[in-house]
Amino acid sequence: MAYLEIKGLTKYFSGLVAVRDFSFEVHKGEAVGLIGPNGSGKTTVLNMIGGYLRPNRGNIVFDGKDIVGLPPHLISARGIGRMFQIGGIFPELSVLENISIGGHLRLKTSFWGLHFSTLNAKRGGVEHERLVREVLGLLGLGDVMEKRAGDLPKGLQRFLSLGMLLSRNPALCILDEPATGMNAEEMATFFNIVNKFKEENGTTLVIVDHDMKVIMENCSRIIVIHYGEKIAEDSPDGIIKNPDVNRVYLGEGDYIA
Repeated sequence: MAYLEIKGLTKYFSGLVAVRDFSFEVHKGEAVGLIGPNGSGKTTVLNMIGGYLRPNRGNIVFDGKDIVGLPPHLISARGIGRMFQIGGIFPELSVLENISIGGHLRLKTSFWGLHFSTLNAKRGGVEHERLVREVLGLLGLGDVMEKRAGDLPKGLQRFLSLGMLLSRNPALCILDEPATGMNAEEMATFFNIVNKFKEENGTTLVIVDHDMKVIMENCSRIIVIHYGEKIAEDSPDGIIKNPDVNRVYLGEGDYIA
């Protein structure tokens, strides 16, 4: 059984079809890439998975349950986390405060538990603090944890955004243009961290990026969307050799493996 199953997803805006009958599956522990030209429908698909848009037709099944119609915070609480292309951090807060906020959905404590400082609340708080410190160490942000997030270089802000995601320990991570604003060295370090976290926690990944090196090196399977429809699904090698993908997206000789 697929861990994430997208079936016949369709979304239109005022008669304009943004996504049409789009289907794909992601299996537990897999890393899948989603690529396509600007305006192809990638972000619309991600927004439907995350609950920010409701499809006109189709189903989104995660871990055996249909999540269409659930608001974003409940989808996140079920284990789907997303790193957004732009923003995602609180610039006025410290690095430590940002990562702490990112992990708050993991806490299972009720309002009354927090209010009366019950044993479960205390245990949850200790576990939360442990994971926050672990994420800081994993990202190499321990030395800057007291710094204002908005004062960090753009590359480190992307690492912080990743830290906010990982501190929730999501079962499925959606990385939306994660390479934005990073140089080659930062990007290599970033994905070393992502893949280490994936291996240690069995995390499932969906990666959307225009950097084909990122996609080819980190995904076992790639789905290509064009004008809201799936035109290809294959291994990285198969995608490179696909004439339709080369025609509408990669271009002849644009990517060298």
